[in-house]
Amino acid sequence: MNDYTPNDHTCPAEAYLNKEATCERLNVSARCLESMIAKKRFPPGVRLGKEKFWSHAAINEFLVREFNRQAAFWRSRPT
Repeated sequence: MNDYTPNDHTCPAEAYLNKEATCERLNVSARCLESMIAKKRFPPGVRLGKEKFWSHAAINEFLVREFNRQAAFWRSRPT
């Protein structure tokens, strides 16, 4: 993976994804991403100029949380 930390101020530009790339990574439409942000299910992007960007770390954290919720589904169901 990448050799940088969130506090590293020398993060390469590739460490961030614009809206289009974020949607592609999550396999969702731009409208779906906006809805997830409005419902506070996904973090808002950081605006730089006219575009918004998300870090790989933020996207990965979202995916981990979603898959943990999926796994918890079976643990919370009566057998």
